[in-house]
Amino acid sequence: MRHLLFISSLLLLLPFSVLAQEIRQIRVQILNLHSRQPVSDISIQTEDGKSGTISNSAGRFILNSEAPTKFLISGVGYHSILHAPIQDTLWHIIYIRPIYTNESEVLVVGSRGKPRSDYNSPVPVDVISSRELLNTGQIDLAQMAQFTSPSFVSVKTGLNGIANYADPASLKGMSPDQTLVLVNGKRRHQFASISNTLVPGRGTVVTDMNAIPALAVERIEVLRDGAAAMYGSDAIAGVINIALKTNAVGGMIKTDVGITQKGDGFSFSTSINQGLRLNKEGAFLNYTVAAISINGTDRSDPYLGRFYNDNKRIDDSIRNARGVWPTDQPAYVMKFGSNATKGLQTFIHFGVPMKNNWKWYGFGGSSNKRIIGESFFRTARRNDPNGSPLYPDGYTPELPGVTADYSFFSGFERHTAHGWKVDLGTGYGYNHLDLYSIESCNAFMGLNSPTDFYVGRNAFEQSITDLDFSKTIKESGYFKWINLAFGAQLRWD
Repeated sequence: MRHLLFISSLLLLLPFSVLAQEIRQIRVQILNLHSRQPVSDISIQTEDGKSGTISNSAGRFILNSEAPTKFLISGVGYHSILHAPIQDTLWHIIYIRPIYTNESEVLVVGSRGKPRSDYNSPVPVDVISSRELLNTGQIDLAQMAQFTSPSFVSVKTGLNGIANYADPASLKGMSPDQTLVLVNGKRRHQFASISNTLVPGRGTVVTDMNAIPALAVERIEVLRDGAAAMYGSDAIAGVINIALKTNAVGGMIKTDVGITQKGDGFSFSTSINQGLRLNKEGAFLNYTVAAISINGTDRSDPYLGRFYNDNKRIDDSIRNARGVWPTDQPAYVMKFGSNATKGLQTFIHFGVPMKNNWKWYGFGGSSNKRIIGESFFRTARRNDPNGSPLYPDGYTPELPGVTADYSFFSGFERHTAHGWKVDLGTGYGYNHLDLYSIESCNAFMGLNSPTDFYVGRNAFEQSITDLDFSKTIKESGYFKWINLAFGAQLRWD
């Protein structure tokens, strides 16, 4: 009887021991197919639905499953994969392909926590893909954003001093310096000169978004709500984040040719973007080169003021006698429209994985432009303070400006095994504007005045070094997730 009980006990334990032997661990790291970077928060589930997990900040997961079995890999913004069974317990790398559509764009503004898709964002965010930007038919990045985001405004204005050389960009009609511009989540430096003319943002310093070639941009994220509590007083109107391309393969060559309905403003631009896969696994280099040439436009109306004398009868008599501005013909004395521009731009973005989950990253570029600004007409009246005997019939100076913009940011980031993200980076940005005045004069020097002048240079430079820590704690008590973030920044302007 005892022998029978012993044998029965062995038979009862046998299925459990066999079941325990069939449970094994699947060890996988998920990487982005294009950038070769780890992808977190990816759902992994066995085909029968009995077990599942999600990838951590390093893109890794360990799944306990009965072997052999297939498992489904899926996540927001990525194509789903039904993977074949893995027979061993070694670490495997699986690449997933991102979906480049509006619904799959991932945001980095509006939250200090993990990246979230636009429909989960706690604040209103416009996500503008690269395809949407390029389909506008515009050449400048700021103009592309204006044609796609309803709250973003960037208007080209002529005859407006510094606005000739850097378009003021703003959100919700507020001042341009109340909108924070980021590149890959890092602060972008500002333009060198203060806007001192009658345009939106008078007395402020703008950020020149047009110094970044449009083909280098993967998407633009526009945070349309005030974010001063998170980003500081620079973000009262909102935040604009420019995300750069990270593809390690493929590229694009784009050429645009256009002209206005009036027959002026001929524009030509050509740019190339190329992704390169470096020797190290997961490393990439993405570069962009762009050249632009835009002729100015003229939408001016005939001048109705006085040329030679404050008395209209005397002025009309002189006009007809001299024949330069006859009264029987409309007098177009100056140009009012967009400015002629020629420029060359470059931009790079790279990422190199290192040991112990460290990653070295960097991005930056240069922009050099020559812009022809127009000015107001100076009359030949004796009481005109700008009048000169060098120009007995009046004159309209040209105001060429040469802008140079350079920036570079580099740093190291790491995703630890405990879920912490560490980011240490430093960057430098520089901008200068050289101003000239052509076919002009110094009225106080009379006939001895030169006609061409170098007005001077305005320059601005900014250095930033920051150290950030962040961690997302999931399903903590009553909360779905809690994010911890802290850091420090040293900034010098």
